[in-house]
Amino acid sequence: MLDTGCSRTMVRGNLVPGEKLLEGRCAVVCCAHGDTVVYPMAQICLEVDGHKINTAVAVSNTLPMAVLLGTDVPELLTLLNCRTLRGKVQRVSPHLNSCMEERL
Repeated sequence: MLDTGCSRTMVRGNLVPGEKLLEGRCAVVCCAHGDTVVYPMAQICLEVDGHKINTAVAVSNTLPMAVLLGTDVPELLTLLNCRTLRGKVQRVSPHLNSCMEERL
C-alpha cells in the first residue's frame, strides 16, 4: 500500500529475516492517533511495480498489510510518474545482495 502521508516505509515483521535487522537503529513514528512508537529498522530489497528498491524500513509486527510504502523511498516520484502505481509490492526479497547486483 502506498501512503503519501507516511514518511517512513514499514514492513510487517514476519517478512523480514532477522539478519536484515539493523542493530542499534530504530525509527520513531508518530501515529495519526497521537501515539509515538519505536520500531526496529531493517535494510531490505522491495520490488514495486517491477522496480527494485533497496531501502531501510521500520519493522512492525502489527502492521495490517505486508508493506506500507512511505515518502522516504527516493524512487517514489519515479514510480508515480511512470504509470499508476497499483499499490502492491510484488516481492520482499531477503537477498539484498542479489537485488543490489541486479541494479548495477
